[in-house]
Amino acid sequence: MGEFQGLRHHAAVLDLLHGPDPGDHEASAGRRWRGRRRIVTDHRTYFDDLAVGEVQRSRTLTVDRDAMLDYARRYDPWDFHVDEAAAAQTHFGGLIASGGYTISLSYILGHETMAKEGKPWAFLGGFDWMLKFQKPVRAGDALTLTDTILELTPSRKGGRGIVKFRREMWNQAGEVVLSIDIVGLVAARA
Repeated sequence: MGEFQGLRHHAAVLDLLHGPDPGDHEASAGRRWRGRRRIVTDHRTYFDDLAVGEVQRSRTLTVDRDAMLDYARRYDPWDFHVDEAAAAQTHFGGLIASGGYTISLSYILGHETMAKEGKPWAFLGGFDWMLKFQKPVRAGDALTLTDTILELTPSRKGGRGIVKFRREMWNQAGEVVLSIDIVGLVAARA
């Protein structure tokens, strides 16, 4: 697998044009500066802290009907997303959430799962997705998300690693509604 070459910004190490403002003590707290490179030494979960098979689980989020409809009206106005009567006549049998809205909910919950013991991953970005909508999401559904680490590969360039993980979002009936296989970069300690 080739490494992602276009990555410019990430959570753990940022190339900056200028060093810290000498008077900004809060912005400088917990950071070391080396030339134009800022190294963040805050409490994060690094590549070295992750283990294959590890599973992180989010809280439960209930799908809000008004928010679901507002999103669909603005960005994905198919009848089965916005018109109750028309949606009832489809194979869905009623209103369903837009795929974009469903993915947005996975982002909300994903920020919770991409933390270990309250420490967020030192995530540098994702560069490959394989996504499947497995069941429709409906207003009132109670969704929970899990992230399962499938593979960990140290980068040849050092300072980071390639993480492959499976993100699954479940409804209250225990059915997977969305699954995404994600490949991303996470900063390493060294």
